[in-house]
Amino acid sequence: MLAAPVNPSDINAIQGVYPVPLVPATCVTDNTSVSVAGFEGVAQVVAVGDRVTDAHAPQPGEWVIPDTAGFGTWRAHAVVPATDVAVVRRAGSDSALQVAAAASLSVNTTTAYRLLRDFANLEAGDTVVQNAGNSAVGRYVIQLSVAAAKVAFNSVGGKSATELLHALAPGGTHVTYGVMTREPMAVPASLLIFKDKFANGELVTPPPE
Repeated sequence: MLAAPVNPSDINAIQGVYPVPLVPATCVTDNTSVSVAGFEGVAQVVAVGDRVTDAHAPQPGEWVIPDTAGFGTWRAHAVVPATDVAVVRRAGSDSALQVAAAASLSVNTTTAYRLLRDFANLEAGDTVVQNAGNSAVGRYVIQLSVAAAKVAFNSVGGKSATELLHALAPGGTHVTYGVMTREPMAVPASLLIFKDKFANGELVTPPPE
């Protein structure tokens, strides 16, 4: 692994309150069983097994990011199926992609994209409101938004989330993708019944079946 960030969901997984568990692994130094955290990161391919025959499979020297839930990036090395990673920088490429940027591609950018695409048909002139707007997801939402209050994105929970629901225009959609305060969100029935507002949740990483 070249780099692996720390996300709130990583901490939640360690605490046992996230639907995606830690990844079981075996320590190569003493053969003990361990559990590995880390949902995203970037690695450089060191070697490819003899049974990997796909011409598009990652090759030595290339940068890859997880392409599966619960990868376990908080480790120095990993042996994984070639299908569990996606190439983000080819060997010998003159790409300007930096390690820190590559390490944070798979969670927050995906979350921001799906928040904007999955819950409303946003058009030019529509408005999006969100709390935690200075978070990684919040900044990606701003960058990806079409200046696209029709949709509200909540990652905080508690009173802040309820205030976002009030700020929505009638018919607007409220999407919760995090509960940083660990506080419940009050949803006034009057906003759902008389203002035709919607409250939804989003989890980019699906829990295991």
